[in-house]
Formats: sequence, structure tokens, C-alpha cells
Amino acid sequence: MAHLRDSLEASAPASMFSPSVARIAATEARDWSFVDCWVASQFPDRQPPPFERNADTLKTLLALISFKDTASEEARLLARIDRDALGLLSQSRDSAATARPVTMAAMRDSLLNIIEQELSKEGSIALHYMSSMAVSAKVTLPEPEQLCAAVLDTQSAIFETEQMTFRAESLERHIHSEIVRANSLLNTIHEDICNLPEGLGKRNLELQRTVKAMTAQSPEYERRIAALKASAASSDLTVHGIIQEEQDYLALLEKRKLLEKRISIFRRLPSDPELARNELNAYRKELQGITSRRDAAFQGLVERETPVKRR
Repeated sequence: MAHLRDSLEASAPASMFSPSVARIAATEARDWSFVDCWVASQFPDRQPPPFERNADTLKTLLALISFKDTASEEARLLARIDRDALGLLSQSRDSAATARPVTMAAMRDSLLNIIEQELSKEGSIALHYMSSMAVSAKVTLPEPEQLCAAVLDTQSAIFETEQMTFRAESLERHIHSEIVRANSLLNTIHEDICNLPEGLGKRNLELQRTVKAMTAQSPEYERRIAALKASAASSDLTVHGIIQEEQDYLALLEKRKLLEKRISIFRRLPSDPELARNELNAYRKELQGITSRRDAAFQGLVERETPVKRR
């Protein structure tokens, strides 16, 4: 305890003039005394190891002591709960063995109590969640299939709700962007209206005068157009006549092409009629010779390919 005495002696002059410093020093001394006792209890057979003594060490050791006390208290509570549960379980077993059920309801309740007591911790938790789920799903006699179907329906409803929420948020964002765009356009139009040029009114008056002048001149233009139409109708040359003449000209061109095609056959013949006739006769004789050779070749081919009939 020498360090406590030294700290008290070191802080004595200040504590004479400051009561708050004296209280802090006294509190720190009590904390160190408590910590020393606890550390000594943790090492009953040997000397505790040396450690640095400062405010951080004191704070850490106090937190450690508090945590260990809390853990020890929780362990004691759990042990007592387990002991009480075992006692109640043994009593219930004894009472169940000695008592005789009077009705089917009592027998059922007793059987259910025994089954519930024999369940493990995981089984109890599962049974609790299953019963809570059945109550939430409003199912009187719950089956795993029914509960699974209820869970799936709930998940589907949650998913649909999330999708609807997402769509609503998207629509809200779109509407907000359109509102911003409309406000921007409205501001632009308002600025354009406010920033109209100064000579716009004068220009409007000039345009109105021009329109009136053109309207006054329109009858004169209409009379000129009517005169042009009358002069075009009185002339001999019409559009229908031009089209007819064009068709006749195209027909003459086709007839000329046909005649040229017929004449082109006789272009190789001489201009003298006698010479042309002699050349034509020579061509005819040559054609007859070729025809006779063809017929002879065909006749020989037929005789060669036709089988000879035996008598």
C-alpha cells in the first residue's frame, strides 16, 4: 500500500485547497484497494505479477472485474435454473406416474406436457416458432405443408409489395423529373416573354400593312392568271395533241426497226438480181446436200440399232 500513501502524500497540498481533487484521490485509492484485493484473490498461492499502475490500467482492471462478476452471476443463475428445472421435471414425472387420468382431455394434456418436457432445447425453440407461425397464419391445426404454403404466400406478397413500391418510386422519380423539366421550360418561356425585342410591335405593324397591300393586289393577279389560261386554251397546240404525236412517232420508230431487221438478212447478197439469184440457188443446193446426208446418217443409225428378225 506504499503507492497509495505516496499518492496521497503527493496530492496532499492540492487537496488542502481543492476538495474535488481530494475526492478524486480518495476514490482512486478505494478503487486501487479493491483491485489489489481482487488480484490477490486470483493468485492465492503466489505473489501477483507486477504491472504498471496508471489510470488506464485501473480502468481496464475495473472493467475486467465487472465483466467477470457479471459472468459469474449469469452462470449461477443458469445453474439454479437448471437445478430448478430438473426438480420440476422429476416432480412432474412422479406425479404423472402416481396420478390417474380421469378424462381423455387430462390424458392428452399430460401427454403433451410430457412430450414438451422431453424435448431438447432446439426442439422447444422449433415448437415455439411453429406455434407462433401457426398463430400468425391463423391455422387451427397446423401442418408443415400448410405453414410452408403460408410462408411462400407471405414471401410472394412481400415480393409483389416490394415490386409495387419500386415501381411507385420509379414513377415518382419520373414525375419529379417531368415537373422539374416543366418548371425549367416555364421559366425559359417566361424569360423569353420578358426579353422580347423592342421593335417587335413596329415590325408587327409593318407585316400587317404588307398583308393588306398584297390582299389589295390579289384581284389583279387573279385577272392575269385568267388571261393566261384563256390564251393557252385558244392556241392550236394542246397537251393532248403533243401526247398523240409522241405516240405516233414512237410507233414509226418501232416499224422502222422491224423493217431494218428484215432487210438485214439480204445485206450479204450482191446488188445485181441475177448474181443474187445464182447465189441463192447455190445456197439451196448446199442445203439440200446437207439434208440428204443427214437423212442417210439417220437411216443408217436406225438400221444399225434395229434388231434383225429371224425367219
